[in-house]
Amino acid sequence: MSAESQPQPQRTATEPPVVAALKELRAAQPDLAPAIDLQIELAQITRRVSARAPLPALAAHDDRQARLSQGRHVLAFPDFRFEWSDVRLALREVARALEAVGALSRDDLSAISALVRGETPALERCLRRWFGGENGEGEMSEGLVEVFDAAMRPFMARAASAALTGLDLAAWQRTICPACGADPDFAVVARDGRRHLSCHRCRTQWPSHAWACPRCENADQQTISSFASRDGFYRIYACGKCGRYLKAFDCRTATRPFLAEVDLIATLPLDAAAIGKGFSG
Repeated sequence: MSAESQPQPQRTATEPPVVAALKELRAAQPDLAPAIDLQIELAQITRRVSARAPLPALAAHDDRQARLSQGRHVLAFPDFRFEWSDVRLALREVARALEAVGALSRDDLSAISALVRGETPALERCLRRWFGGENGEGEMSEGLVEVFDAAMRPFMARAASAALTGLDLAAWQRTICPACGADPDFAVVARDGRRHLSCHRCRTQWPSHAWACPRCENADQQTISSFASRDGFYRIYACGKCGRYLKAFDCRTATRPFLAEVDLIATLPLDAAAIGKGFSG
C-alpha cells in the first residue's frame, strides 16, 4: 500500500497539536505504536492537569536575574504552591497509565499508591527529594522518578514559564535548566544554527554551546561526533570523553516545530543506533 493510500489518522477540532502529531507518527511508524499510545495517554493527562497548575511565589525580577548571573537556577522548592489533591490526581493517573502497559513495577505502584493515600507531609518529602531539595533523604527508584517526571511536568512547566518571564538568559552558561536545575533530554538546533537545550522536567529551552557535550561540558570538537537521521530532522551529539549522547531536533530541515513528547518517541531508533555505537543516554 502506498503512502498516499494509507488511512490517515482522524483529527478532531479540539485535538491538541501534540496528540495530532503523535497519531500521525503512529500511522507512519506503526512499530512504535505501543510507545506512542502511552505518550498520547500521558499528553492527555498533562492537558487535564495543566488547568489546575498554580503559579509559584516568585522573587522580584531583579532577584531572579541575579540568581541566573550567579549560576543558580531560579526556582527553589519552597516557591511552589501545590494543591495536594491535584498532585495526587496527577500521580495516580500517570501511575495507572504506566502500570497498564507494564512499565511500572509492583513495588513502585505500591509506593505511589501509598503516597497518594497517605498524609501530605510524606508526599511533600518525596516530592522535595525528587526535585532535589536540600531536605530530601534516601534514593528514589527509576520507576518512581519516571512517574514524578510525567505527573509533575504541567506544574513545573507553568512555574518555569512564570519564573523566567522577562529574564535575560544570555548570562546562563550552565548545562542544567535555568528554571528548575534539571538536566536536558533533547537539544533544538534553531534555523540560524544556534543550539538550545530542552529541560526534561519543565521543557524550558535555553541557549547552549554549539557543540560542547551537555553532560560533561567537553568542548574538544575532535572528540564530539555528530550524525543525522536519514530525513535530516534529527541529530545525535555523542561525546568520546564521557561516552554519552544527546538527541537534537534540527529546525533547519524540519517541517514543524519541536514537540518533545513526539520527538522523544520518533527518535527511539536513533537511541538504538547510538547505543549500538557504544554510547549511553
